[in-house]
Amino acid sequence: IGQSLSRSASMEKIGLLDGTSSSSSKAELKSTLKFLTFIFLYIGTGILQPLIIDTLRLHQSLGRSILLLPTLANTSGMALCGALASSSQWKAFRTNLSTNPSLLKRIVTTASIDLASGMALTFGILHTGGSIFVIL
Repeated sequence: IGQSLSRSASMEKIGLLDGTSSSSSKAELKSTLKFLTFIFLYIGTGILQPLIIDTLRLHQSLGRSILLLPTLANTSGMALCGALASSSQWKAFRTNLSTNPSLLKRIVTTASIDLASGMALTFGILHTGGSIFVIL
């Protein structure tokens, strides 16, 4: 009984029992739901992308194999994520870039590794098939 009373008291403190929750808890809930939505979308696209590529490959809808259209779609999607940043975030990034000379080198290195990884993944998807690729 003592634990349930202390739980009730702590829930009243944060406003859960009387129906008035603070705006910060609503903001946290909204942020958490947004984060979970992005995680599920990321997982869903990670599973569906190889299967869609496999379906397109089977219907010979990828174009010439040297074009690697799936990689183009993937990298353009990642590049468009920059559009989600606010102007203040872009300003802070430009300031960091101009004051930290090693930052550009790290960005180029990371982008090169990501490009090589994406090319290897696309090669794997196109040569093993989407079903096996998702399992591996």
